[in-house]
Amino acid sequence: MENPLNLSQCNFNQYQHWQNVAVLWAPVYGFPVYATAVFLLKYYSDTQSQYIRAAQFIAVILNYLELIDMSTLFYPQFAIPVLGLQVGGILENIYPRVITYLIAALVLHHGINTTTLFIAHCRLMLLSRSLILRKNSTNTFLRRAHQLASANYVLMIVSVGSILLLFRVDNIEYQTAWKREFYQKYKLEFILCPKYYVLDPTAWEFTVMMIVACSVTVLFAFVFVLCSLTTIAIVQSAKDTMSVQTMRYHMQVVISFLISCGIQAFFVVLPVVHMLLCVYFEFMKTYTGGLLFYSLFTQAHQGTAFTLFYVISHRKTKKTWRRCVRVARKIKTERLFKRSI
Repeated sequence: MENPLNLSQCNFNQYQHWQNVAVLWAPVYGFPVYATAVFLLKYYSDTQSQYIRAAQFIAVILNYLELIDMSTLFYPQFAIPVLGLQVGGILENIYPRVITYLIAALVLHHGINTTTLFIAHCRLMLLSRSLILRKNSTNTFLRRAHQLASANYVLMIVSVGSILLLFRVDNIEYQTAWKREFYQKYKLEFILCPKYYVLDPTAWEFTVMMIVACSVTVLFAFVFVLCSLTTIAIVQSAKDTMSVQTMRYHMQVVISFLISCGIQAFFVVLPVVHMLLCVYFEFMKTYTGGLLFYSLFTQAHQGTAFTLFYVISHRKTKKTWRRCVRVARKIKTERLFKRSI
């Protein structure tokens, strides 16, 4: 498409300086959280299974890579109401192909979901093999959870393949046609910017990707909750043959993992829904368009929130915190005692 306005480049960055710093430098100030998680996994892991520990390591690494991609490298710049964006990260002038960063983020997120499900699934299977299950209902849930988890792994691979379909629409022909269509509809000059990438939600590649990705994500959430609840049911059914301390440990691990994944899901779903609503509904754009930065910020930090909760809820962290509190109380008591003399 010809560029009637002769736009060579466009700056979509309307954020304040501190907001840009908060996103672009996110991997730097977020690194201690991930480093602490790796340290706890290596030296104070709450599991003896090498498979679960390896999956936890992989999950932490993938979360950090996604943070780098979504913040420092990509830093997507949205301009509503058009469904499009432009690279705003440090590689803006070096490699401005939006679709590459977008596909990388989606594939990394599927990898995170796969490792998360594997942890819950593997923990369930290891626990069930170490105990004698007496209830038929528990055995039924266990069998269904194993079957659905296995199916979900296969569908995750299929979903990644559907994501790669987006490379088909990353060409001049598609962009020329879509930019002409959007420009005639909205009459907005920034649509003609060379580095601005528009996406037609009616394209079959995008439709297939969205249907498969959403279906797999819903199935993942269902199977993950099913595995966690079945683990709790197994622990409850074996309470007569299990010590109170062991039972409490398993319950705390499962519940903490459920909460951390729930936090991560909240950080993922909320900003994506907000951005889509701003594109398709005028009232959302009018009243909440200024909150797009916070949606982008939470989307980038969903892995950080998950990892931070793991660090905070870890038993070693709790023990260290209690020790520090006792020391602080002891120092305070000694000072009060000296003053009273």
